Amino acid sequence: MKEKMIKALIRALYTIGEVIIASIPTTAATLGDVDWITVASTSLLAGLISFIKSMLVGMPEAEVIEENTNDVEKGED
Repeated sequence: MKEKMIKALIRALYTIGEVIIASIPTTAATLGDVDWITVASTSLLAGLISFIKSMLVGMPEAEVIEENTNDVEKGED
């Protein structure tokens, strides 16, 4: 459970970063005009949703990585 929570937190942090990067150019034409409150609230909400979804539904990419790791440990291709 702890490992799953850490993976979900990492995924949420990536999501927050991606939303910040995407939100800055959509909220203003110049860096001085950016609505930082909107950028922060949007990115934090996206991160929270990502974390909750990852905990409830799971993370398919994490499962694929674990399967590949297990195959390599067993010596399978």
